[in-house]
Amino acid sequence: MFRDLLHVTLKFMARAVLRKYHPKIIAITGSVGKTSTKEAVFTVLASRFRVMRSEGNYNNEIGLPLAVIGIETGGRSLLRWLAVIVRFTRLMVGEGYPEMLVLEMGADKPGDIKYLTSIAPPDAAIVTRVGATHLEKFGDVETVQQEKSDLIASLPRTGVAILNFDDPRVASMRTLHPGKTVTVGLGEGADIRAENVRIEQSPLMRGLSWAGSLTLHFDIVEGASHQAVAMPGRIGSPLVYALLFAYAAGRNFDVSPKDCVSAIQKVVTGPGRLRPIDGIRGSLLIDDTYNSSPEAVVESLKTLLQIKARRRIAVLGNMLELGGASEREHRRIGKMVHSLNIDFLVAIGGEARYCAEEALAAGMARSRVSIFADNGSASEFLRKKIEFGDVILIKASQGTRLEKIVEAIMANPEQAQKLLVRQSKYWKKK
Repeated sequence: MFRDLLHVTLKFMARAVLRKYHPKIIAITGSVGKTSTKEAVFTVLASRFRVMRSEGNYNNEIGLPLAVIGIETGGRSLLRWLAVIVRFTRLMVGEGYPEMLVLEMGADKPGDIKYLTSIAPPDAAIVTRVGATHLEKFGDVETVQQEKSDLIASLPRTGVAILNFDDPRVASMRTLHPGKTVTVGLGEGADIRAENVRIEQSPLMRGLSWAGSLTLHFDIVEGASHQAVAMPGRIGSPLVYALLFAYAAGRNFDVSPKDCVSAIQKVVTGPGRLRPIDGIRGSLLIDDTYNSSPEAVVESLKTLLQIKARRRIAVLGNMLELGGASEREHRRIGKMVHSLNIDFLVAIGGEARYCAEEALAAGMARSRVSIFADNGSASEFLRKKIEFGDVILIKASQGTRLEKIVEAIMANPEQAQKLLVRQSKYWKKK
């Protein structure tokens, strides 16, 4: 009862604020990459406009209205909910408001996107990718695709759809919008594409920071325009896509190519998202522990292959919320680990065991596969296993808390609070 009343109240407040100020709304959804894309889009647009974005994961029926109002959740505190009312009242009497809103729209079940767009109808809509996520509620990827496509269907004729050209499920959504559509991607045919994507790294020497030696390079091509981008300390095609979406959003709102790229190179990526971190004994950790899904793991494994290493180690935990598809998807990843010739696989958790089983069945040597039930035993094993020149990818869903493993094998654990995800008192207690 209280939750339903809260939803209705917050929806009313958010819609009232939007009716009063009429900001341009840029909405972002997708199975992966929403938050990174949101931060990149915000950075580009904020170089020219007054912009506000949803903080953290404020992307559901409670979080999104609060993002519109511009205040944190009240949680279990009556005083903090009173602060929400005060903030709303001040907005309604004319406190002022940004010109643009960049909002992340999540979907845990069918109907979520339609509900969120009924609160904040977008002027520009970005769909990053469609994949096997939240299958416990959606059942199959086709239903996920339908849910994400509701964002494009909600656009007015004057709006713009910005779509991932390289994902056929997303690219097909262009038929849902009669207005302007822009595609981005790595493939030939995208309206805005990235070329010459590569990771450059300095020669590895003992005593020097390996993480600091990596730079992601690529060129953004839009018609006759070619803009070079360099991102020190960043890696991975998922970031490239986020920056392409941001570039496309900026160009749609008349930010020049040069200014878009200048802003893009200031984008700060969040912890736990393919972040290179120096590991023990001169190793390199690729911390991708923020969350996980089958498509995200595939991209992370490809990134692991792009880095020169003595040995490549994949530390994979459970991918959650896959419902009846869980075993199949974990086995698919295990088979891929073998096909990519990853040197060692460390599987942690009951579902991740299927990865290990399938890697072994595909022909991976038993000596190259280890299975653990918990993070503690896996950390102890890795601390003994890691050698100079190793590159270790660590990835799993949020609920597995693999950032604890990263902390156990990073060269400077005193920097965990600064570098790792889920370091607040709330998460430390869990």
